[in-house]
Amino acid sequence: LKQEAYDLLLKARDVAKQRGKNLEVVSGYRTLQQQIDLWEGRTSKRYAQRFPDPQLRRAKVCDPSGGGTGCPHLTGFAVDVTFDGKQVSTMPRQEQQLLHDVMTQVGWIRYGDVNNPDVGEPWHFECCNTDRYSRAKERGVTAIV
Repeated sequence: LKQEAYDLLLKARDVAKQRGKNLEVVSGYRTLQQQIDLWEGRTSKRYAQRFPDPQLRRAKVCDPSGGGTGCPHLTGFAVDVTFDGKQVSTMPRQEQQLLHDVMTQVGWIRYGDVNNPDVGEPWHFECCNTDRYSRAKERGVTAIV
């Protein structure tokens, strides 16, 4: 992670501890090659095999074509986090909301919709210089698609 993101992550860790939780980073910075491997199905996630239609796959993983300029994990300003080793995809709504509260309290924004927890990814947060972060700050929201 870039230093600014790392510092915010440490603050979020402290807030989580105050609430009796341990913050765990599941994914952070990715190289372009790692993003390409995710996209092309060369990881355990097997996105290309599970979602052969690129349109459907784009809803699950960032398309690195064009050098990956739209992929937030390539910036060093995005993290996927959860609590206490929980599976990110099966976290109960109450914990998803707590995670949202912890991360946004220190300045992160979530990829999603505050009013609809089924939209986006409750574990994915961005800060600092991503396009999504800038749009969220402009609109005064803590989650944005």
